[in-house]
Amino acid sequence: MRKVIDIHTHLFNLKYLPVAGILVRYAHPFVSPRIAFAIEKLLIRHTGSTYAAAMPVGKKMVFDENTLDRSIGSDFLKMDFYRIKKDLVNSVSDFEFSDPQVQEGLLEFQEKALAENFISELEAVHFPADAGLLKQTDENIFRKLRNLFERLIDWICTKVKEMSNYFKWFRFMQNSEENILKYLMNKDGSGVELYIHHLMDVDNYFNEPPEPSRYVSYFTIEEQINNMAMLNQKYSNKIYGFVAFDPSRANCLNLVKDAIENKGFRGIKFYPPLGYRPFNDPKYRNHIDALFTYCQDNDIPIFAHCNMGGFEAYPKKDSGHNSNPMFWYNALKQYPDLRLCLAHAGGGEGWFAEPLPNDEILPEHINDIVLGQDEQQDSWNSSYAKIVYKLCLEFKNVYCDTAYLDELSDPRSYSYMRLRLQKLFRAQPSFSKKIIYGSDWHMLFQEGINQTYMSDYIKLFDEIGFSQENREDFFWNNASNYLKIR
Repeated sequence: MRKVIDIHTHLFNLKYLPVAGILVRYAHPFVSPRIAFAIEKLLIRHTGSTYAAAMPVGKKMVFDENTLDRSIGSDFLKMDFYRIKKDLVNSVSDFEFSDPQVQEGLLEFQEKALAENFISELEAVHFPADAGLLKQTDENIFRKLRNLFERLIDWICTKVKEMSNYFKWFRFMQNSEENILKYLMNKDGSGVELYIHHLMDVDNYFNEPPEPSRYVSYFTIEEQINNMAMLNQKYSNKIYGFVAFDPSRANCLNLVKDAIENKGFRGIKFYPPLGYRPFNDPKYRNHIDALFTYCQDNDIPIFAHCNMGGFEAYPKKDSGHNSNPMFWYNALKQYPDLRLCLAHAGGGEGWFAEPLPNDEILPEHINDIVLGQDEQQDSWNSSYAKIVYKLCLEFKNVYCDTAYLDELSDPRSYSYMRLRLQKLFRAQPSFSKKIIYGSDWHMLFQEGINQTYMSDYIKLFDEIGFSQENREDFFWNNASNYLKIR
């Protein structure tokens, strides 16, 4: 029986994210704040929480946990976008369409959609002059408002095609934290013995200073940590939690220290695409250096995003450049004993490139600094992956994971990855002790590959050319060493 640790999962739901801010930023310039807040309100109202009873009275929201369970059914992933959209729209009650903030957002969309001929005049909502707050009996208007909500989702997905996967992800993330974990254990991650899950602390990066924060998560970061601490305790034999680090917070170090020392968290999540870098950051250097000093002195694992993409605070503006592993190379010169895992192993550009005779595989030959997106081509020698490989060889506590390297489902990419790993393992056997299985679940919902991801990597390491030791290291031993468990 194969033992598996998934080093890279997420169990938070929509209440842990500034949903409106994400919509405004990722659907820019089409979705206004007013439209985004209307969508957020409808989504959050139907987002569960395992720990709602622990929240202050003013924070509780009414939701039907049984209704939320329906989206976790075995057929959820077989649903096409049309069915998921219908499921999402039909989950909203007529009463919720009477909310003034919801109506304002839908009517702003209506104005845009009529101007673009995206909807017809017959679909438009026209309120009586003295309507005031609508009553439940205004069935025709509620029907039109519901249709507007559905057409709004269509419109956003027409403007930004990637948003269809986001809405599928949003629908799943309306489930409670515990139900998300149960889905992972019973469906996509079935057979995994231990899941490492990571919080994200993103609120400060989806607002535009110097304006006051208008986009915030439903749960504060303190509430998020407390919620996940309770989940970790209940499922202590199945999950370990990593707390998120946000260097823009004045109390950032105290937050993570409290989570580690008093609330059972095992490590710290570090996410450069939000707008900071691990070395010589112009804004947050002192906070980041304090974190690294604490982690090195206490041998606390850091888990860092490391590819050109990800959940960027400013998509299409190269904020992924903050993940350049050369920043880590410089940081590690100052903190050589830092226990670090570089998620995504630098990204697919290098791992799925065709292996060539001139590929640099000796660490002393790997000195090129890879800068931005233009410089990172689909070749090993011009990739972040090459630098990550070098760091794993040169620093005793540095590891990498294979999360969200989703091109493995492509036959040619699969072949290149197999040849690449076998070549590196032969040339530098110590690297086989540094690469770890990770999925980045539930982010995989955005690509629709969550059901097959682990099986693809099991198939890969079952190929001739990989030893039993390679398999055991990749799926269990290397993660155990990184986490200091046995």
